Amino acid sequence: MPSNDEAATRVFEPGELDWIEKHGIENLKGRIGTADILAKEAATTLTVLLAGAGGALAYAAKLLDEGASRGTVAASTAAVWLTFLAMLLVFRCLKIDAIPTVYNQPGQLMGRHTAGRSLETWREAELKNIEARIEDARIRNDKMASRLNIVRMLAALTPVLSGVAAGLYIVSGH
Repeated sequence: MPSNDEAATRVFEPGELDWIEKHGIENLKGRIGTADILAKEAATTLTVLLAGAGGALAYAAKLLDEGASRGTVAASTAAVWLTFLAMLLVFRCLKIDAIPTVYNQPGQLMGRHTAGRSLETWREAELKNIEARIEDARIRNDKMASRLNIVRMLAALTPVLSGVAAGLYIVSGH
């Protein structure tokens, strides 16, 4: 929080703090909305990964009745790989994590009288708190988006890994 001397050097136009506060809160709400969208995208990706892993496992099990083959190896590789990616997605994107709150706690906001600060100085300090929460939300969203994109790109490699596994099975003399 700024000192009383620091705040005394600032002069705000009438309504300027209201305007800044409004935009800061809207920015933070937008970032929290983005976090919700990323969580839904991660959940959708998890559904696709699990469906793919289940389908590949069912196909591999069916082929095992006929004996090991390159199809069994490819399907088994896909099932294991997609299951691994699903677990990675859960641990890196879907674990419950703290999201910055839009507003400060009332007890904190009422503390200005104890601190002996003016309302304007207290509001400036709260704007800095909002800025810090915006930055926390931005960092959280950037990490989540990067992790989600990595999992999706790795999932796109599934056919390549299955093909390589099948090729290695053939080369090994089976």
